[in-house]
Amino acid sequence: MPWNASRKAYGLYLAIAASTVAVLLLDLSSKTGLAVGMLYVIPVTLTLWTKNWRFPIYLTLVLTPLMVFGWFLKPPGYLDAAVVNRPLSIVMVYIVSFLCALQLWAVAERRKVEENVESSEEKYRTIFETLNEGIMTSDIKGNITLANRAVVEMLGYSAEKELQGKPALQIYPDPEIRTRFTELLRREGRFRNLEVDFKKADGSLVPVLLSGILQKDKEGKWAGFLGIFRDMTEMKKVQEEIRKAAAYNRSLFEASLDPMIAISPEGIITDVNSAMENATGVDRSEMVGFPFENYIAQKALAIKGYQAAFKEGSLSNYELELLNRSGGRTPFMFNASVYRDGGGEVVGIIFTARDITEIRSYEEELRRHRDHLEELVEERAAELRMANEELQEKTEDLTRSNEELEQFAYVASHDLQEPLRMISSYLQLLDRRYKGKLDKDADEFIFYAVDGANRLQTMINDLLQYSRVETRGKTFTAVDMNTVMGVVLNNLKVAIEESGGVVLSDPLPTVLADEAQMIMLLQNLVGNAIKYRRPDEKLLVSVSAVSSGQEWIFAVKDNGIGIDPAYHDRIFRIFQRLNPRSEYEGTGIGLAIAKRIVDRHRGRIWLESELGKGSTFFFSIMKTGGK
Repeated sequence: MPWNASRKAYGLYLAIAASTVAVLLLDLSSKTGLAVGMLYVIPVTLTLWTKNWRFPIYLTLVLTPLMVFGWFLKPPGYLDAAVVNRPLSIVMVYIVSFLCALQLWAVAERRKVEENVESSEEKYRTIFETLNEGIMTSDIKGNITLANRAVVEMLGYSAEKELQGKPALQIYPDPEIRTRFTELLRREGRFRNLEVDFKKADGSLVPVLLSGILQKDKEGKWAGFLGIFRDMTEMKKVQEEIRKAAAYNRSLFEASLDPMIAISPEGIITDVNSAMENATGVDRSEMVGFPFENYIAQKALAIKGYQAAFKEGSLSNYELELLNRSGGRTPFMFNASVYRDGGGEVVGIIFTARDITEIRSYEEELRRHRDHLEELVEERAAELRMANEELQEKTEDLTRSNEELEQFAYVASHDLQEPLRMISSYLQLLDRRYKGKLDKDADEFIFYAVDGANRLQTMINDLLQYSRVETRGKTFTAVDMNTVMGVVLNNLKVAIEESGGVVLSDPLPTVLADEAQMIMLLQNLVGNAIKYRRPDEKLLVSVSAVSSGQEWIFAVKDNGIGIDPAYHDRIFRIFQRLNPRSEYEGTGIGLAIAKRIVDRHRGRIWLESELGKGSTFFFSIMKTGGK
């Protein structure tokens, strides 16, 4: 007993101590041993109120030496009388002490059991009240005897006492459900996970998942019922959402016009859509649960494909052939992607397949057209090679002919110079000596002969100049066309002054060309503008150039007599004249030489003109040069 015990405990200890001292004093003053020795039982008996089974034992151990001490302190005359009764007194004290200790131990154990029971009841009551699941018991008559907080709240009551004593069947409004779980209890003594609707205090229904067991007494008779149930309202909502999501996903699955297959990590088909049924001619129920490769012609490739999809997470443009019930094969292009559960674990693959039969037929048709085209190209290439060979031969022939023609023109013009000069000299001598000495007809004949010889001399010189465009052409260099224009104006200075006209020039570019031939080209064009001017209007000639892509376009514009469009092509031919010799001198070879120069520089020459409205001659020179 702790020292801070109550006063009652201290009073008890004081009484035990006082009785012990009193008995000891009485024993010391007594002349007998038995009667006084029995008095030592009194303090031992008082220990029953200490509630400590060890206390009688401790007190007996203290009283034993006192009893022996009292015995030996007896007067000599009484010692013999106490020899017998004193041991009996000690034994009696020990017996009483043992009985008291046994009684106190039994009381202590009973109290401990009671405390444990109370603690267990409190603990289970706490669990009972704090569980989210509803727990309810009823007696043999079916009346509710116990209901926890979850039941009270679930059914909309304010306290447990509102439910106690009510028939349990009142909260099961569906007679069919009542009959069903009553039969289950009678037949099996329990049932699990029965979905029922409970009636709440306000009359509304709440869905619950009910499990129950029959309670029996010691004799095995029905003593009552224990029911455990869970509110399924939220779960029903979740199930409805899941059902809607599943229906939505299924509708998407079925809405696809392409076959779709879901397979497990082991390659087992878990679902297919109607398009897959149509493609294979096999019902969904016959495919689900069977290996994916069973419906693929290339089984090894099918296994390799879905294994790669599981490893990489997806698969793209994987060609396989689906087998149908009739044994036919249809080419499909497969794409796949894994899908996962709520924990992120891969649980399967969704395959989508696109029928590529039509694509394959297009590819085959394209291949046939390509092969046919290659044949046509080969035939055409052979024809072109033959034509090219013929063209090469003709080009060589033409080149040889041109070379021979140029050589002939050069030789002819060069070799004719000497006899022509002799003829011309003698005719001029005849004209000087005999003009006016013969008759009038003779003078006219001599004039025509001299004039013909002079014109022939001029034509031979022009022909020689025409042939030298190719044979005597110089290497192309950077030529400043402004400098070229200055030379041309200087060469034509007298003719310009005699005409009373004006020749203008814009800033001109630098080109890669033969400078001498550029001078000849511009001089021919400007000279023609001066020659073919209109007598009633002051001559105006302008020279300009514009950039156009990879070439420069030069223009020589005048306000002269103009040229009928019908003769635009003819004027660039050799020795072609549009006007009488009596009006305009020349041989008609100037524009032919101009065209030959432009051709050598890989350019073009053309004109825009109308009769009486002047002319504009254009020619192009490549910016990178001709040859």
